[in-house]
Amino acid sequence: MNVHKPLALLLSTLFLAGCSALDDGDSEPENKRIAGTVAQGRPGSWSEVCLGDHCTRANRQGDFLLLAPLTEATLLHAVIPEVDGTERTLYSLVDHDDEQTTYLANVNPTTHALIDAWSRFQQGFTLEECLADNGCASSLAGELDETVRQNAADFLRAWLRPVWLTERDPFHAPYRADPTQDWLDRFHDHFRFANDATSLSLLNNNNATLSIVSHQDLFDAEADPEPITQATADAALAIAPVNPTAASPITIRWQADPGLTLDAPERFTLNASASSSLEPGDLFIRLDWVSPQGELTRFNQPQASVDIEQGGNHLWVITVTDSADNQLSQGLTLEARRADTITDPQYGADGSCQTTAMTSNSANICEETVDGGLLGACEPTISGQTLTQKTPAPCSPIAQNGGAFLGICTSVFNELRIFHYDNPLRDTGETLDEQRVREAERCAAILGSSWSTEP
Repeated sequence: MNVHKPLALLLSTLFLAGCSALDDGDSEPENKRIAGTVAQGRPGSWSEVCLGDHCTRANRQGDFLLLAPLTEATLLHAVIPEVDGTERTLYSLVDHDDEQTTYLANVNPTTHALIDAWSRFQQGFTLEECLADNGCASSLAGELDETVRQNAADFLRAWLRPVWLTERDPFHAPYRADPTQDWLDRFHDHFRFANDATSLSLLNNNNATLSIVSHQDLFDAEADPEPITQATADAALAIAPVNPTAASPITIRWQADPGLTLDAPERFTLNASASSSLEPGDLFIRLDWVSPQGELTRFNQPQASVDIEQGGNHLWVITVTDSADNQLSQGLTLEARRADTITDPQYGADGSCQTTAMTSNSANICEETVDGGLLGACEPTISGQTLTQKTPAPCSPIAQNGGAFLGICTSVFNELRIFHYDNPLRDTGETLDEQRVREAERCAAILGSSWSTEP
């Protein structure tokens, strides 16, 4: 199949896209698609991300896609395996909307600190204590609503002014786990939060306390904190982050047949039975396989063979535990290409590119590429009136940036589809139906693509 990238870029310029049904595969109808990024000043590579009993694994960049039923606002957690064999658990929150099918939810030290602070302030328990009581955890997630989180985000912006550079929702705004690309990830590289019964402290990488605020003020919309000084921020930024280094007695050895690149459909085998430890005794080896659509299959054995049918990136995570309870994880990415992708295209497993920095002149769009296609992941637009940003979340079939979903235009040949939404900042006088007719005509007439109002 020949893919013309210039035409794909033209599609973006003309705000055109195409349509294929979202994969309803073997997942239950009530399952939601929850995507996000696990980060801590560096990617939460190969993290196990869970909402209740439903889990997935993040990729090397910390991005994840999880399929799980969602009937109310629920806590989400990630267990991050470090290279020295230790683990770090961080919590976040997924909102609930009956009409929404796709959610973006990040997991990072700020989301964890705010949830812990709210638990202590509102429930009177540490987060760990609250999690032990299902009623407490459910109440905590439900009461930490958008208004409360916005109050806290506004407070952080005022308190941490020299380093909290823009208005930012740490829970649900697109996040890039790279301190050179994302200022919030740089913040997490150099600053830490700590809660006690009544207050939140800001620490540097030497664990020195830089500033303390009360939980009462943190969640108060009227609070006016004294910001940290630029000198305080500069001194903290000058302290290099201390990241774990490899020190595990375990060595993971694996063999992949036919390799980490294949043409689907094909049989794939992963064998980690040659792994070893300096500790005597038997090893327990677990293999996790995550499909491009976020479906997790777990094998409690050192070797697994599966038929790879789906194009896209398949994640495999090997976890080895020795007799002394030392544990080490290593992830692999299996790239599966399909020669017949066009006959049964699936989209969005690699995330999407969504309009950001909306103005009245922006096209409110979201681009997705074919899973396992030759085009690869979408590329953000960084010039012109419409700017897009890469996010691990698929496009929403409901709304984006406050604008209602209009429809999808798909160019199957170019392995690209673009969701169109109303721009709530622009008053054209058109109804939503009139906009749909206009976009459908442009989609069909200009490039002969396929338009649909059903994702």
